[in-house]
Amino acid sequence: MTMVRPVLRDDPFAGVGWSTSLALLALKKLQVGVALSGEECESIRNTRMFAGQLLLQHSDVFSAEGRRADLFRAKAPQSLTLERLEQLEKDISDVSRALDCSVTFDGVWTVLLKRAQETVLSVLEVVNVCRS
Repeated sequence: MTMVRPVLRDDPFAGVGWSTSLALLALKKLQVGVALSGEECESIRNTRMFAGQLLLQHSDVFSAEGRRADLFRAKAPQSLTLERLEQLEKDISDVSRALDCSVTFDGVWTVLLKRAQETVLSVLEVVNVCRS
């Protein structure tokens, strides 16, 4: 099955939704020991960058990133706390570094990958709410 990247110019969450969806699949593939494509590795990095943007206080509230982060935070449920986003950024950063070093994702990685998947799924749910 071929996935088609969305092209929605007026939707600031289209690219984020794409990357987050692909990152969720990539994390699951790592958990079951399947190698990732370059695009899947990039989606993990993009998801880490998005999580990092959500943690920043944007001084330019008129920037696309600032508006997107503000809308995301306004729509996010209370269960998606700042601490969970910080943990997600840390977990995804660890996964990105491990991908660069060709690490085998087993043992202690199992807990990290599962936690990252759960939080990425929560982020994706909010992204979908923001898109509607």
